[in-house]
Amino acid sequence: MKRWFLIALLVFPTLAMDMLSGDPKDTHKTVKALFVYQFATLVDWPKEFKKGDFIIGVYGESPLYDELTNKYSNRSVGSQAIKIRSFQSYNSITPCHILVVAPEVSDKVADLAKKFKSSSTLIVSEKEGKLKEGAVISFVIKDNKQSYELSKSNASKSKLIIGSKLENLAARVE
Repeated sequence: MKRWFLIALLVFPTLAMDMLSGDPKDTHKTVKALFVYQFATLVDWPKEFKKGDFIIGVYGESPLYDELTNKYSNRSVGSQAIKIRSFQSYNSITPCHILVVAPEVSDKVADLAKKFKSSSTLIVSEKEGKLKEGAVISFVIKDNKQSYELSKSNASKSKLIIGSKLENLAARVE
């Protein structure tokens, strides 16, 4: 734990400070939010999706929504201002750059992958094992640490280009 904290302090100073002052019971939401922000900066969207606001949606009930709103809603990706949206029902979901799918609605990942195939949406599942259903990224716990798995083929189907740094940090790439 001490080594991980030192690495976090050097690499992610904001995360390290949160670990010192935040809720010690749930550092996963802080790490996941940081990962989502990194996904936004390390994935390349087609030219037509580089205009207007950069939309990060959260489908279902997840503490990640509040964390993203508090930490990243005043930032930008390139020239695009980040806007965080919450979607409580499947039918209310509108196109996003990134759509985080909460565990209790993860049975909809395959439907979402079909629905947003042509809108270059990076689907991120908070439930492990959803790459085979069309998610580009699935959060996982690896060696007692929050991490993620990545599907390059699902990214390619959505016309998304995954940066090598993002690929290298993944626990598993398929």
